[in-house]
Amino acid sequence: MSARRAQPRVRNVNRPSQPSGLSDGAPMLGELIAVIDETVPEVGAGVHYVLTTAVTLSPTDVDLSLAQLFTDTPGRKRPFHWHKEGPAARNRITEIIIEHGVVAHSRYQTVGRRGQRDARQLLLADLSTELHLEGVDHLIIESVDDVTNGRDKRTLLDSFESSGGVPFAYDWRSKSERILWIADAINGAIHDYFVGGDITWFNQLTSGGVLDGEPRHLG
Repeated sequence: MSARRAQPRVRNVNRPSQPSGLSDGAPMLGELIAVIDETVPEVGAGVHYVLTTAVTLSPTDVDLSLAQLFTDTPGRKRPFHWHKEGPAARNRITEIIIEHGVVAHSRYQTVGRRGQRDARQLLLADLSTELHLEGVDHLIIESVDDVTNGRDKRTLLDSFESSGGVPFAYDWRSKSERILWIADAINGAIHDYFVGGDITWFNQLTSGGVLDGEPRHLG
């Protein structure tokens, strides 16, 4: 009896699946829309965990402007990502943000790499309370993964449990949603500011009234 030849082991090279329950393509609800994104600049032995919301009263107009962001590169499908873009794209999106009167709120904690999860929940609770006071109708959160999205949901529910529930609509979407690009851009400028990079766009966003200076530190 001949020996059975061992079958070669096949390495699984599939990419991680998209998080479930995303609301890509769904309408934005209400007039005052906020989007939220994170950035994690390395500072010394730890990181600044930064969470930023960008609030707009003209989300449809912002989205239409963002649709024209890459007219000089027809056929491009890759979403905007600050750290993959050149100065021209950064200039254009900064102009869009300022022209449409976007206002950003940014918070950060300085933590070790293992402290990012708790920092995110603390900052999200703080920012969601501020968004409620501003009268935001809909919060759109850039999706990370199912576990993080689930923690975000629990944080929102816990934050407003005593007042009868979350007072605004909220959901998670991927970077294919253009409205999320404005938070990515603002956070990109903040990241560069914290790591001692090019602060041109941070200064423009500050002088343009989008940011009111360095993000607020929460201890």
